[in-house]
Amino acid sequence: GSVCIRPPDVSDARILLLADMLPAINLQPHGNLLWLRTTSSAVLQAVPNADLAELCILQLEGCSLLTALPEPLSQLTALQLLEVQNCISLSSLPGFMGKLRCLQQLVLAGCVGLYELPVSIGQLTALQRLDLSGCKQLSTLPDTIGQLTALQRLDLS
Repeated sequence: GSVCIRPPDVSDARILLLADMLPAINLQPHGNLLWLRTTSSAVLQAVPNADLAELCILQLEGCSLLTALPEPLSQLTALQLLEVQNCISLSSLPGFMGKLRCLQQLVLAGCVGLYELPVSIGQLTALQRLDLSGCKQLSTLPDTIGQLTALQRLDLS
């Protein structure tokens, strides 16, 4: 497989920056899309359904109406970084999170409405970094967190 983590290159069609104010996103085929990002979108309510099998980085920041991560994300088997920051309406993560076996970094910083993590999080054996800083409603962690043998950094501040 290819190595997906690389510096952004805006001239490369494999990288797509989502427009901040699009209420609906319609992705057209762009070859091997590796990086998908949106920031401060007050209108983004769902992540688009598209063929994103090669996606390695998904960043959603400040999407205040995003309440859940949709089932199609379970197909992102190449995903290495999932960054969902300051998405204040996100209350829980879906059980399919355990299917993201290549995930190395899960950043949920500032998701103040997040109150639980799925038991399946223990299946993320490649996870090295888990950032739960600012997740004020999160009072307990599932016992399976102890199965994250590659975990190097856990931020609960």
